[in-house]
Amino acid sequence: MKKIILLLFFLITPTVTLAHSPLESVYPIDGSSLKMAPPKIEMVFKSPAKIIKLDMYEVSSEKKTKLLSKLMGNKKGEEISLNKDFLLKISKRHTIALPYLENGDYVIFWRAIGEDGHIVKGKFSFELDRN
Repeated sequence: MKKIILLLFFLITPTVTLAHSPLESVYPIDGSSLKMAPPKIEMVFKSPAKIIKLDMYEVSSEKKTKLLSKLMGNKKGEEISLNKDFLLKISKRHTIALPYLENGDYVIFWRAIGEDGHIVKGKFSFELDRN
């Protein structure tokens, strides 16, 4: 009986694992420090997916150190307005145009749904310092 259960486990597990559409790569690279502002965000998924939500925030050095802004402000930072025309389009590669960005730390929170209906989500960040 144990052998049958193990066999079923190994036959089913790879299918479930491959059913999701994980993020394979992102530009700018998570945690990177850039000297030039990126003109776009590029997200590449393992299989086609629809981005259903993507929010970008700037967290400047000043905001990180001010106690008052931590207590009363948005914990994520100041939201960066993005054109949302990239949402709900099924593709392996998604490109999101960025507005002009000031020096600072940026974080992107995203959520996508794969062709199989599974939701995947995550976040990535980068720093922009032209100096």
